[in-house]
Amino acid sequence: MKKSEYKNVSMVKKVGCGELNCIFVEDEGTFHKLSIVLDGKKDFITCPHCKKEIDGEYKACEELWFDVAAKIITYGLRRGIWEGTIERGLIKHLINKFFKCKRYIPNKEHISSCPDAIGEMVKKYALMRDLITEEKRKEV
Repeated sequence: MKKSEYKNVSMVKKVGCGELNCIFVEDEGTFHKLSIVLDGKKDFITCPHCKKEIDGEYKACEELWFDVAAKIITYGLRRGIWEGTIERGLIKHLINKFFKCKRYIPNKEHISSCPDAIGEMVKKYALMRDLITEEKRKEV
């Protein structure tokens, strides 16, 4: 049985709570999964009841949400690659300037929320890996 060789493509965007890291994991040059990690420099407002034990670790709500978001985006990205619909489905819905974080900080990239930052990184990854065809690049 052949052992898989995983390669990571990492990207970072600044958001109101710190730095948001997207790690695109590839297996043999093909997208495998996405991991999202917030390197928070600010304290989160989290009630003590929201901490959950997962694999022996306690994770706060925001960590759980990023884990769930990563799983959903992984599914959507795989499906979009297969169908050829990444630009008008997944990316379009993540990059949404109508959602603005309460901790929004004006920035040169106009990132207004974590979903917006994730969408920008997914878009950059998709363009880097030619997952969006030339004629569809105009839609993104």
